[in-house]
Amino acid sequence: MHWQILDVNSRLLPQLGSLLQILESVIKFRWGALPEEQRQGIKNYISNLIIKLSSDDQTFRRQKVFLNKLNVILVQVLKQDWPHKWPTFVTDIVGASKTSETLCENSMHILKLLSEEVFDFSRGEMTQAKIKDLKNSLNSEFKLIHELCLFVLNASQKPDLIRATLGTLYAFLSWVPLGYVFESNLVEVLLKLFPQPAFRNLALQCLTEVSYDLCCCFDLHCVQSAQTCRVMQTGQ
Repeated sequence: MHWQILDVNSRLLPQLGSLLQILESVIKFRWGALPEEQRQGIKNYISNLIIKLSSDDQTFRRQKVFLNKLNVILVQVLKQDWPHKWPTFVTDIVGASKTSETLCENSMHILKLLSEEVFDFSRGEMTQAKIKDLKNSLNSEFKLIHELCLFVLNASQKPDLIRATLGTLYAFLSWVPLGYVFESNLVEVLLKLFPQPAFRNLALQCLTEVSYDLCCCFDLHCVQSAQTCRVMQTGQ
């Protein structure tokens, strides 16, 4: 199947939704039956088309609906091939994100989608072993994502990119180890962004999630301490 017909300059681009729907279905249900060469060709083409569409700000804004669909399809590929058949994905997307703010903004959307798919919407679509594998991979490689988010929040002056980064960060904060939060200046950065109306709601969501995680950690520590005390008292 020649997916190259999805020419980015085609006037039919907005009408290609049905074709992308077919491609998404193939990836979900027939991906393993496709020859390796064809799978690699589809994966490379989708990746390159996303980069092409999101490298230029005007094209990125104009083709946003189409690009969002491509992002969803890429995440479906990741659910099939990452980490074992695409071990460099996180390194690749973080590296590419540092070359262009527009590309970085789209990368944030992809990472957010990936987190949501793995932690929120995966039940019923993947085996428990696969879900566990993806969660472990996200955990082990989150350091790179965390550093990218901090880099953007500390350095970027582009509101759309900052909002996208805050949205992605919020999607990850519910499950990342607290060490990433308190061993960096993340809370300080969020507090700086909070007074600005453009970022207030998203910054507040992130701060609330951090506070909730901290309270849960504290409660767990209290429960464990109480249990230890009971054991000691029983021993006496």
